[in-house]
Amino acid sequence: MLKYKSILGKMIDKKIRRILLDLLSVFLIVLIGVICFFNYLFPKAGAIQVPETENITSMTLDYSDSDTGIPISEQYYENLLEWIHNAEPTRIQPMNDHPAGVYYSILIEATDREYCYFVFEEGDRIYIELPYEGIYTTDMEFLSIVSQYYQL
Repeated sequence: MLKYKSILGKMIDKKIRRILLDLLSVFLIVLIGVICFFNYLFPKAGAIQVPETENITSMTLDYSDSDTGIPISEQYYENLLEWIHNAEPTRIQPMNDHPAGVYYSILIEATDREYCYFVFEEGDRIYIELPYEGIYTTDMEFLSIVSQYYQL
């Protein structure tokens, strides 16, 4: 009788393990499906596009409340482009031509095209927006640098 219970116990253990393994498999498949669906609905922005320094013909900095832009000296091009290039993509989708509220705009005229970057603060984060392309996050230090250039 003891031997029979032992064999029965092993069979039950195998069935329980099989059921747990099946449940785990289903859970993983559902989790992967949810992640894929989330990535489809909220895609991450692509790599931020920046022109080559030698292709820039002019760079202008503007503040949202201002009517005129301030030209940026060529000596600052490299620094600003490096900061912009290092921005991290987000899943936030740009909805308008420019951010709502207070922002800085960096307009770059290059030989191949015109680039327009909006720098703004939302909450405790700093963002760089390319209209219709994506929104990127950067350090608070970048906003300080941009505001310093605007003060020059």
